[in-house]
Amino acid sequence: MKLVRVAVLAILLSLHACGGGGSSGNSSSSGNSSSSGNSSSNSSSDTGFYAPSYGDGRSDTRYEADLSSVTRQVISYQSVGKDLASNIEVSDSMVQLFGDYKVRLTEASRNSCPSGLEGCDTVDSDSLGVGHSALITNLESLKSGIKDQGERGTCVAFALNAATELLLSRQQNSTQLSEQNTYFQGKLLTNTWNNAGLDPYDTIAAFVDNKTKFVAEKSWPYNGDDKYCANYNHKYPNATCSATEAQGGGSDTRQQDSTAASSSGFRTTTAHKLYASIGRIKQALYRGYPVVMAINANFDFQVATYKGGVVSWVIKADSCGTSLCGHEILVVGYKDSDQVAGGGYFIIKNSWSSGWGDGGLAYVTYEWLQHSLLDAQALVRIDSAD
Repeated sequence: MKLVRVAVLAILLSLHACGGGGSSGNSSSSGNSSSSGNSSSNSSSDTGFYAPSYGDGRSDTRYEADLSSVTRQVISYQSVGKDLASNIEVSDSMVQLFGDYKVRLTEASRNSCPSGLEGCDTVDSDSLGVGHSALITNLESLKSGIKDQGERGTCVAFALNAATELLLSRQQNSTQLSEQNTYFQGKLLTNTWNNAGLDPYDTIAAFVDNKTKFVAEKSWPYNGDDKYCANYNHKYPNATCSATEAQGGGSDTRQQDSTAASSSGFRTTTAHKLYASIGRIKQALYRGYPVVMAINANFDFQVATYKGGVVSWVIKADSCGTSLCGHEILVVGYKDSDQVAGGGYFIIKNSWSSGWGDGGLAYVTYEWLQHSLLDAQALVRIDSAD
């Protein structure tokens, strides 16, 4: 049925937001700031997952970029879209974005900055010690690598793999990683065997602290069908699949695919906590770190396909059409502009196929993000697991 546009404003601290968040199996939701584990700002010797103070980084300008063409696109489309929510449909808790394309969102909550942490209280680049733009990869090559999570709530795995692949590419390594393995391992590490996706904070912390491997896509290929294995088994007769959320094997359906388990791979050894802070995301990007970001994928985000990939605060509703509104994406750049609402925009890569947004990318204004940002982490270092 067609959605009636509503302005259901929820308190962001209790937002349900794909791939973002807690469950009955795990009492810690997507970096809930009341959690003692998530509010720590350690700078840190006991873990590779911590919250640094970045300081002034303007002496290194290697990632500054001319984004004038993208900026013109954002300015052109940022006021468009007040009536576009009528293009979105909902069926069986799935959001139908365009044509027959549907996605599943999951739950998360906002992870606010600890009091006094540097970079949290401003978006001003001069105060943050960064330049007014950054782009950490080539946009055309990024568009050529857009993936499709299908109808599963696996966005955290896609965003985390995309960030890892970006770091690997700087080592002249073009390995495509297995989202199926990353998602299964996230479920295993966080003990969340349900339909709530993955909590990005808990998942990244577990991958770093447990030195968990990312393996190649061919080790355990992805199945885009939600809890359905027939087509997959025909295509990959030796790969593990079960009619469960994580699609694991064994009698309890909680066993990793044997090929993936024995494969060589890569490990995230260092990641930074950025929290729900536009300023800290800018600081991380200016230093070249890919950022994974949890958002409330509300109507303004969903309709980006119809407005040049621009996500701006025009519908102004936290609602997304279902009870769960969360999603995880990769952030690769930003640009300050006094002609853009909120003072600028971020460039993001999504996992909703190249049919969404601008060929799979989008440009989200600071103003929209001030209403919709839930949490963020930066991947800093990847090492071989061999």
